[in-house]
Amino acid sequence: MAKGMRTVVAAVVVGVGGVAGHAATILDRSVELQIVGASMIEREHLEVALEDPGDVAAWGRFRIPLNDNVELVECSAEVLAKDGRVVARVPRRNFEREESAGSGLFTSAWNQIIPFRKLEVGQRLRIATQLRHRLPYRATSVSLQLGTPQRRLQVQVLSGEEPLVWRLHGSES
Repeated sequence: MAKGMRTVVAAVVVGVGGVAGHAATILDRSVELQIVGASMIEREHLEVALEDPGDVAAWGRFRIPLNDNVELVECSAEVLAKDGRVVARVPRRNFEREESAGSGLFTSAWNQIIPFRKLEVGQRLRIATQLRHRLPYRATSVSLQLGTPQRRLQVQVLSGEEPLVWRLHGSES
């Protein structure tokens, strides 16, 4: 990027839907965004309570949307017992890929799926991801999708080498 140019990141707060489109309670969620060169790094940590059989079914396959400009750099996925002890880890070699028709400017898109096996009501999921977004433009947006009940949400926007402008937009729907 040319010196003096700004990168704009907009975190979009959506009033409907939810993280991965599921309705379980998110106990803790943190999103960290950082511009590094011509890329944006997005780190997300998520802890989800499986409170009823619908949650178990909905979160059994967690989808991470990717495309030609979004790369999954790191990911860890664990199942926790009520007492917080790790009862299962999903190794990356067990992740699945689901092709998608794409959307917007991206004609090649897919979901990286974390398959959680044998989940039970009362357990919790802990998921940590790091995505690298190659920015074809000097602006991008990140959807926070706040329609899912969340007890704690922390968003941090870190400036890199270039000046950074960021905004948090909301929705009344």
